[in-house]
Amino acid sequence: MGTGENRVRHDRSKQRSPSDLIDEEWALIAPSITLETAFCLDAVNEALSPHGKPAIFNTDQGSQFTSVAFTGLLQEQKIKIGVA
Repeated sequence: MGTGENRVRHDRSKQRSPSDLIDEEWALIAPSITLETAFCLDAVNEALSPHGKPAIFNTDQGSQFTSVAFTGLLQEQKIKIGVA
């Protein structure tokens, strides 16, 4: 059982959640009818520049998120991959 003294501490100071985004940032997230790999790659690349990289990227097991291109981008950026 973990106690306050022996738990691993994670630096969460640079993490943001969707609720942290302001209206102007939400407007930058382009709507898409289909979530194709290319769209997902573009969205991640656009988000990395102004917001920095997250420690972990959680997705479902959709083919666009498990593709070599998408997982390669995350690995290249040293972003841990979480799959639900």
